[in-house]
Amino acid sequence: GTLSYGMSQYEIAQAYYLWLCDNCRAPILADPVSTIKAEKLRPVLGKLHTLKPNRLEAEILSGRTIRCEADYFRAAESILAQGVRRVIISAGSRGCYYADNMGQRLWGRTRPLQQVENATGAGDSFMAGLVYSMQQHYWLGDTIDFAMGAALAALQSRTTINPDISPELCRRLVQEQKRPRMQLTPAGTGGKQQP
Repeated sequence: GTLSYGMSQYEIAQAYYLWLCDNCRAPILADPVSTIKAEKLRPVLGKLHTLKPNRLEAEILSGRTIRCEADYFRAAESILAQGVRRVIISAGSRGCYYADNMGQRLWGRTRPLQQVENATGAGDSFMAGLVYSMQQHYWLGDTIDFAMGAALAALQSRTTINPDISPELCRRLVQEQKRPRMQLTPAGTGGKQQP
């Protein structure tokens, strides 16, 4: 359909997201990119394959405050209950929390970097790493590791896009920086299983 004059930018964005989700047959992965834009995704959450919010965006979409690791779990559960298949909440230097509608839960962790050259582009690189991993059919742990490696590559570059980024660089960086994964039981954040 056509958009009528007099619609706000918010209404136009929501109409576009709805149209895209109704007409695209490929899995849709979304990064809210801001708390304001996170709210615009709410009507299509049930149509998204993967959502990658940061902590603040996850708070908006889940309606929960995130202060500790258990709060990431509760926020992810709330977002999954809205129909998203997979949610990966970025936790900054603490890594990311993964949860899906099949009951898989995982903390992907890296050691804090000694020096961050530029944080701009790290979220985009993480999302690109997720897409690449899906195309390569990586299993869950390798997918999260690879995406974190892509984000690390962005963080270590003075430019928004690291000119040296490659699959090999992403793998090397995550191997140098990662801490052991923590798989969590579906019942909660207790009862850690061995990776």
